[in-house]
Amino acid sequence: MFGLSEISFDVLTSTPVIIVAVLLVLAVWTFVTYRQTTPPIGTGARIGLGTLRLIAISALVLALLEPVLGFSRAFTRTLGITVLVDRSASMDRDEAGKTRQARVDSLLSSSTLDELRRTATVEVVEFADRLASDGADLRPDQTALGDALAARGAEETGASVDYWILLSDGNSNAGREPSEAAASLTTPILAVDVARESSSFDIAIDDVDFNPIAFVGQPTEMRVRLRWQGAGEPLNLVTTLRAGSRDLASERLRVDQETGLADLTLRYTPTEPGQLLLDLAVPPPPSEELTLNNRRSLAVRVLKSKLNVLLASAQPDYEVGFLRRTLARSDKYDVTVLATDARAGNLAGSFPSTQTELNRYDVVILVDPDPNLVQARAPLLDSYVAERGGALWLLMGERFAARYAGGSLDGLLPLYPLAPRAILWQEIPATPVEGHLFHPSVRLADSRPDIRTAWQEVPPFRGVVFCDGLDNDATVVLESRESAESGSIPLVAYHRHGAGKALVAAATPFWTWAFLTIGYGQDNVAYQRLVEGTVNWLTIPDDSDPIRISAARDVYTRGEAVEFEATAFDPGFRPLTGVIGSVRLENEETGETVETDLLATEPGEFEAAFENLSPGPYRWTGRLEQDGRLLREQTGRLQVESYSLEEFDQSGDPATLQAIASATGGTYVPLAEFDRVIAELDLTPVEESLRAEVPIWGQTWLLFIFLGALAAEWLFRKLLQLL
Repeated sequence: MFGLSEISFDVLTSTPVIIVAVLLVLAVWTFVTYRQTTPPIGTGARIGLGTLRLIAISALVLALLEPVLGFSRAFTRTLGITVLVDRSASMDRDEAGKTRQARVDSLLSSSTLDELRRTATVEVVEFADRLASDGADLRPDQTALGDALAARGAEETGASVDYWILLSDGNSNAGREPSEAAASLTTPILAVDVARESSSFDIAIDDVDFNPIAFVGQPTEMRVRLRWQGAGEPLNLVTTLRAGSRDLASERLRVDQETGLADLTLRYTPTEPGQLLLDLAVPPPPSEELTLNNRRSLAVRVLKSKLNVLLASAQPDYEVGFLRRTLARSDKYDVTVLATDARAGNLAGSFPSTQTELNRYDVVILVDPDPNLVQARAPLLDSYVAERGGALWLLMGERFAARYAGGSLDGLLPLYPLAPRAILWQEIPATPVEGHLFHPSVRLADSRPDIRTAWQEVPPFRGVVFCDGLDNDATVVLESRESAESGSIPLVAYHRHGAGKALVAAATPFWTWAFLTIGYGQDNVAYQRLVEGTVNWLTIPDDSDPIRISAARDVYTRGEAVEFEATAFDPGFRPLTGVIGSVRLENEETGETVETDLLATEPGEFEAAFENLSPGPYRWTGRLEQDGRLLREQTGRLQVESYSLEEFDQSGDPATLQAIASATGGTYVPLAEFDRVIAELDLTPVEESLRAEVPIWGQTWLLFIFLGALAAEWLFRKLLQLL
């Protein structure tokens, strides 16, 4: 009846016998109540009142039994088919006078699809960089086939879809792996390959394996894999590696097979440190149609093989000796030691007098220097730190304190005396500033408690230069709290000066740490950590700084979002508050500039992104500010390629389509066989049966029956004067 079958009535309560027994008891009680009444009433009235009470009792018991009505309903539905259409840029490739996109459009308007629509429910969905029902929302410069499969599968969960038809060339260059996404689907996919084999010649850079970090003067290799197809006569090709207008390496290749792969190795030796933007190219022969995949841009960061350290003092002393010995033991430093005083002995030398000489060094360490000499070189030192990005470590002593008159170095030094004064000779215990325990010049151990303990165990300083000049941007990392009448005495402080850093130690000596531990036959680990930690931090790469700005990559393809990230932490790597930032890009060829804000994503972490940049080389400038004060400004270069991922490789990928079909239990077919395969599909309407259960308990109408019956009984009893 009404297409219903297998009708059933069940109760959910666990005590149906007790509830039925109660029903019977209440029914007997109703009979007894209305068998005789006072005053007596007619038989019809007694039957009516008893019936109302039984109705109320039955509604209550029915609710307590929790009954459920079950039934099945059979019906017939047409097949559901989803057609996924690839709208990425690779579908615009012209093959035999017709683009892949045109072939797909012809198929969608063909009589085969029209017939399919008459016998099945067909929905067409497009995709490129994402799945979308409206092609206007798509970016054709990427194909995220795996993401599209997964997204459509999630949308169709529980829906009646029997087949998917995928119209694509198989290319996928973004998002999830298509075969992995297909493995989670339950609907078979008919994967239709719309690409045709091209007979024209095409060679592409298929893969590049290289080390993004290289060192000055040390040879490095770049392994390149080339792939080609459609070769006719043998060709001689040259793969070149260039940096700007300079050739770095080249390798010849003879192509004498129609299709093939070849591995080449290009060797080059960087000559200067810094960022190196490389251009890898295979000049195309005249017969090649697609040339964008013949070129790659690559970025290499070139570092110095060794850090050049200038260790200068007026006269050699224990501090100079221990510094020199510690640095010389490491293969990371090339140390030049000189003394400028007349009694310097065999270390006598002249402090650099030209910018070129001074800029040779990565870090300059001045140990109690003659302030007259240093002040005479103040312009050179200022330019060395601020413009060249050099590093300065000044260890003050008795000579510097007694002769420094102030003024010329005040902008360069974070900490300085305002006038000459005698050094204060007494034991000075040092305490690291709590917020900067992890600064490399303070971090003598690996945990906060161990750092505090380490500073209590090292020998106290024997003298201190009282510095009443403190730069506004200076950060004090070490202080003495016992020798100042008011407040604390700063012992070690640093600041950033332009592109470089300067650190000043107003306490002396440090060498006694190493001397005393060696005297006891122990390792001088504390002194070594102090020296190497300070030198490494002064010359540290930007991407390891607690305050930094960097591009996510140095090379992007056209259409990719150019992303930046930044961090703003104190030396203890705790997030700074009230920080804002921005990134500005300038196209070096056109002069076009764009700017965007760095947006906070987590405390102390920021991100920025530029969409749809024009191809070309860019110079970027990033800034971080706190309360109107510049925390950091960094610059760099990046390249936006002239091709998109879609243009780089437009050959079809039948293997991917075959893997998708196999993973879903579907079929892979070339476009030419589409009509045949559709004709062989079983499009018979599906007979389905739907099982449904309708709970009767918990319904509002039961409550109305219960209350209505009781109210009617009470009213009639009132009228019959039974109350």
